[in-house]
Order: sequence, then C-alpha cells, then structure tokens
Amino acid sequence: MSNTHAESFIGKMKQYISEAGSRDWVDVYHRVRDESDNLVVIGVLVPESAVEDVLGTDSWSVQPAHLVPGCTGYSDGRVEYHVHGNEEGYQPLVVERSFHGIKPAYQEIAEEFRLFHNLYFDAKNSKYVKIRDDGSEHDVIRIQQGTTSIRVVEIKQFLAIKEMRLGLFFDLHQHYPDTAGLASAKSATIVRTEHTDDLVYTSVIGGDAFGKGSFVRMFGKSLIRGFDKKDSDVWPYNEHEDEQPEYVNFVIGVDERGREQTLPCDPHGGNYLTPVFFRPDVLNRYYDNPSKYSVEDGYLRCCGLWGVRIDNDNQGYVSVFLGDIGRDIPVSEHGYWRSFNTVPSGGISETAFRRSFLAEFADPTRKDLVFKQRFATLQDSWLKKHGWALFKPLSEEDEHCYTSLRIPATAEQTEFDTQVMYLTKVLVDSLNEAEIAKHIAGTPNQKGIDKIAEYLKCQKVPDHDQHVEFLRDLQSLRSSGAAHRKGKNYEKVAKRLGLNTKDRRIVFDELLEGALSLVKAMQALVETRESAQKPSVNLPHDPVS
Repeated sequence: MSNTHAESFIGKMKQYISEAGSRDWVDVYHRVRDESDNLVVIGVLVPESAVEDVLGTDSWSVQPAHLVPGCTGYSDGRVEYHVHGNEEGYQPLVVERSFHGIKPAYQEIAEEFRLFHNLYFDAKNSKYVKIRDDGSEHDVIRIQQGTTSIRVVEIKQFLAIKEMRLGLFFDLHQHYPDTAGLASAKSATIVRTEHTDDLVYTSVIGGDAFGKGSFVRMFGKSLIRGFDKKDSDVWPYNEHEDEQPEYVNFVIGVDERGREQTLPCDPHGGNYLTPVFFRPDVLNRYYDNPSKYSVEDGYLRCCGLWGVRIDNDNQGYVSVFLGDIGRDIPVSEHGYWRSFNTVPSGGISETAFRRSFLAEFADPTRKDLVFKQRFATLQDSWLKKHGWALFKPLSEEDEHCYTSLRIPATAEQTEFDTQVMYLTKVLVDSLNEAEIAKHIAGTPNQKGIDKIAEYLKCQKVPDHDQHVEFLRDLQSLRSSGAAHRKGKNYEKVAKRLGLNTKDRRIVFDELLEGALSLVKAMQALVETRESAQKPSVNLPHDPVS
C-alpha cells in the first residue's frame, strides 16, 4: 500500500462522515466486514451538555451497545436504574439486538423516533414509511444488509424538538495484503488527529505487526445539528398566523369571446358554491388505489385523512364546488385536479342539485353507482333470507375488483378490458356454485353459469334465458379478450354486443344494464319468497248496526 492510497481512503471517509448531515440520507448504522474492510458507523443521540466532552477526544466516550436499560452501582453503595444505561444523557438511536447466535441479530430504531413521526413499518421492503396529511407516503428509514439510513429532514426535526445532536461514532479500517511504499512497520506508521467544529478523528497508516500487509484506520466522532425549532415544521412551530395559503385558480366558465374565466378555490372568497367541472378520468388515480382511496356515490375519501363531496352521477364529467376544493382537498392535490379541469358543458346533475340545494335524499342514476348500491342490498337480503351468499365475498386480494368497478372514463381498450374482468370476477367467478348445486338436480360436471341457469329455471324467474345469455356474453368477453389474445371468438361476441360500432363506454354501460337486470330479478325472488311466507292477518269485521 502506498501513502497515496491510504490518504485517498482517509479523504473519502472524512467527506463521507463530515457531509453526512448535508445529504438527503444519513447512515445511522453501518457495519461491514470482509477480507479488506472493517467499517463501523453507529448513531447516538448526544445531549447538548455532553457536546464538549464528545469533541474533546477521538475515543468513543460511550459505547453504543451499552445504551440499554440497566442499573448503575456507585462507590457509596447506591444502585440506580437508568433507562439508557448512563447518567450523562446519551440515548441510542439504533439498538443492536443480539441473542448469542440462538436467534438472528437485527437493528432496531429507537421507539421514540418512530412514534415521533408515526412511522409505519413496511416489512416486505424493510423500510419505515411516513404518511402525510394528504395521504401520500415517503420513506423515512431504509434498512439494508449491514446499513440503516434515515432521511435527514426527519432526523433534524427530531433533534430540534428533542434539543439533542446526532453523534456518528465511527471506526473505519482497511487492510492491504502488501507493504509497498512502507519502509518498515514502525518507521512508516503515521498518526494524525484532526479537530473541527463538529468532527474529531485520528487516522493511522502503517504496517501490521507481522509484516504481512499494511492498513489504514480512521476513528472518531462527528456531530449533526438539528433544525432551529422555528424552522422545524413541527407543531406548534409550523403555525404562522400571518401566512396566507395560495389557492389555485380553476376554470369556471368562458366569457363571450370564448376565453377561460377562472377563480381561486378560496373557501372564504364568496364563490363557494360555484361548480367546477373535470374530465371523468380525474377519479382514475383514486379508483386505482383502493387500499387508500374510496370513490363512493357523491363522495371521495382518503381513508381517515380527508374527504370531499363530489358530483359523479354524470358519465361525462365530475364536478366539485369551488369552496369544497379549497377546504377539503389537500393543497398538494390541487395541481392534479387542475390538470383535468374543463369548461362546463352543462350544469350539475339532478342528483347533486337535489342533495345540495333541496336537502333531499336522492339515489344515483349512473349505472355503476346504482349497480354497487343494489348489489350490496341483494347480498345482504339473500344471506339473511337463505343463510348463504348468492355471490361469494371477494378475497382481500380481489376486493379491488368491486371497489374499482366503474364505467370506463375513456374509450381505451385497456380500460374496457379491465372493467370487463372486474365485472366477471364479481358476477361469474363469485357465484356460490356449491350452495346453488344443493338446490338443483344438475350433473356433477356442470359449470357455474350452467348451475345458475338451472337454478333460475327451477325458481321460475321471468326472462331467465336473458340473464343467462348476459352472463355467458360477459364470460366470453373476459375469456376470449380481456384474459387472452383476441381472436375469432372475441370478434364474434364483440359483434353481437356492438363493439364494432359503439363507443366502448356505451357497451359497458349496457353490460351494467344486464347486471342490474339480473340483480333486480334475484332481489324480486327474495322479496316474493318473503311476501309468500308472511302470515295472513284476519281483521275483525265492522260491527253491524
């Protein structure tokens, strides 16, 4: 090893440590050991009262492994319990959990930090995630083999409120198999100690004791400051009374020359009930993330974080009152909604008008909303009446097929295929074949649609052939098109349904009409049975005068 190589290693390591607080991520735990490297970095929370002591020497003033609950014995016989194993105020940020080889060792981030930021552990990806007020997520802690990293913003926020500093205790050692450039182990040994405002370290360059190689070692400590409290963006320091929110302008119409007219979505601006219109595909991002968002009849919600009233009872647009945008939709979402903003081509739906201005209950008229409403009613009433579900509940992995089911927002083939698969999953794949088979005299090899066909026939359901034909068409669309390469079979069913001449959105609307007809027929079957089983009541005759 030449001194040039050693100095290069020291330079790189110094930069790695000294610039840790100015990067996006900081390694608070790093332990790598192989044939040439033995690198250790461990983060410790240092109280302000101990800063001078920490920077006063290059040796580790406290062993991170000892910062665990335990008792301390004193010369006067006293024994005191310390939650972090010391009375100076040092606290662990990373705890090395070890079980003597009986169980796997792992690193654990201090609970206080995790709770401070309300972090969720994503076990599949070995990381901790923070959920913002708007429902968006970002990584805060990443755990990889031998390395745990924390996003600098979150650690500096924590340090600001806790009034502590992050100490990076490091011992970096690199070994080389030769002594090139070194006259002898003793004469070539170079020791150098350096102090800066937030860093102290000693570097050693020399040959090993047996003359079989050479090494370079750098050990010491570095301190990272937190934000000033007023700049931490943590409550209550993130509240500024004089700060006025910036409201996005939305198109609300056009003037006589066709130029767009806009208004800010200020909920206090006097135009609260001005309807703003959007292309229907504005809801696609929410439909496509059903674990986080729920698109309901007249309402959009992001779990328990936020929600807004919407008018989605029209196939051509979605509308939201201007004031509701500013009050209920997070500011971070405004740009997204603005990109779908369109000039109104009509008014709000009759359903929205009755609900918002007449304070009336009003059922939706859009077929996807109606289908979900009536399908849920059928499932409940059928189960209550028969003790078994006509359509088996979807598994957790398939629930999105129901929650994301809707009339396609565009005429794209991909969107149509996806919705066909969803509807087929709900109505065909979910048929409770085992229970249906108990009520028919079918053959053992009968398929699901054949079974429901026999059941409808046995129950003398009016127009049962039409319901069966609808299910077969739906199944054919899925099996010959959405789930496989499209060929002659798909062309045949597509021609029968008018896909060659109609907009795909219209065809899917008609499929939903068939689904509604089936649901209505099965609901009528439940209600007819209930009516037939009600006991008759003999009313007394009027007295004869």
